[in-house]
Amino acid sequence: MLETEPKIREEFVKTGKVKYVFHHILDLGSDRHSQAAECAGDQGQFWPMHELLYEQQDKLTGRNLDAALIGLARELKLDEAQFTQCLTSNKYAKLVKDAHDTAKAQGIRIRPTFQIGQRRIQGALPWPQFQALLAEVTK
Repeated sequence: MLETEPKIREEFVKTGKVKYVFHHILDLGSDRHSQAAECAGDQGQFWPMHELLYEQQDKLTGRNLDAALIGLARELKLDEAQFTQCLTSNKYAKLVKDAHDTAKAQGIRIRPTFQIGQRRIQGALPWPQFQALLAEVTK
């Protein structure tokens, strides 16, 4: 998804051809990850944080998770104090849980899941397949 998702946003979302709705799925214990993405969003960096979280997901476990997430914020050159306050206050805990609950109520069980027209696609597809599917429904 790291290669495909940005292309979807660039070619289809930014041009107004499709609406992209993101739901946090917490089945893999990613509550803190999701909150970190939302906190980065306060500084206009949701998607860059989202991508870093995927790129470095195998390093983001254990007791020092918040410290690792703050390190990612530092890497993105975010205001570290603002990010840390947001994360430690659990500012987005309810929003993240509600997004997860909404996704589950809609039958979304895994990530990524895409609803393209009437078709639901679970799992990542290569860019050419997504491009063709999206081009078909946006004619």
